[in-house]
Amino acid sequence: GYIYNVLDMDVEALRRLVSKYEEDWKGIKLVEQFLRERGLLNEIKDVIEFWRDLVRLRDCSYPYHRASEKRILEIMNRLGLKYPPAKWEDLYSSLFQRLAFSLGKFRKVLLKVLE
Repeated sequence: GYIYNVLDMDVEALRRLVSKYEEDWKGIKLVEQFLRERGLLNEIKDVIEFWRDLVRLRDCSYPYHRASEKRILEIMNRLGLKYPPAKWEDLYSSLFQRLAFSLGKFRKVLLKVLE
């Protein structure tokens, strides 16, 4: 849930950074549009898809939504993780490490915008 909140940031600020958007677009879609408009999306498509998988995982997991083990298993497999995990703490740690790495990669791409 916390990761979701980070990824669904202030959409009004993001909307000011893009030339066009649809009203139902949230954080990830707006970031994707921002990068597309600057020709940088291909460099970071894997990060965007990872973020989407994190949101999908949250959306099909208790306590945020009714649990769907089939969807959880699909997403975990796509992320290369085992479900159910031997230790939940290790799963969370792995996801947070991957999130930190993805944000670092995103930062590098954002710095190209300033060049």
